[in-house]
Amino acid sequence: MIQSLIVDKKIDFVWSYILEFENAKNPFQEKRNTILAFKQYTNEIICPDPKIEKIAEEFQNKGFKIYDSLHIACAVCAGCEYFITVDDWVLNKNCEGINIIDPVVYINRWLKERS
Repeated sequence: MIQSLIVDKKIDFVWSYILEFENAKNPFQEKRNTILAFKQYTNEIICPDPKIEKIAEEFQNKGFKIYDSLHIACAVCAGCEYFITVDDWVLNKNCEGINIIDPVVYINRWLKERS
């Protein structure tokens, strides 16, 4: 459903250099291509920036892994309200500046806001 909302331009989607980097390392070509196809629906593309690195470092100091911290820092710098993930470890952390949320919880919230 989230993918449909992105394609239909009902929610914004932000692409980042770290997403591109990690996706390129995916050993499964079909998954890589599926993710890469969503780049055309982005509202914004986040490029490397010292500000992102600084925010990511703050998240790392709170125990986040490097790639997780970079993903979240990109979302924060883009002004995203939500960072959607299925990673339980990330979901259980508190992040200042952004709501970390499970996809099912996000969809339920999105539907409720529109009813």
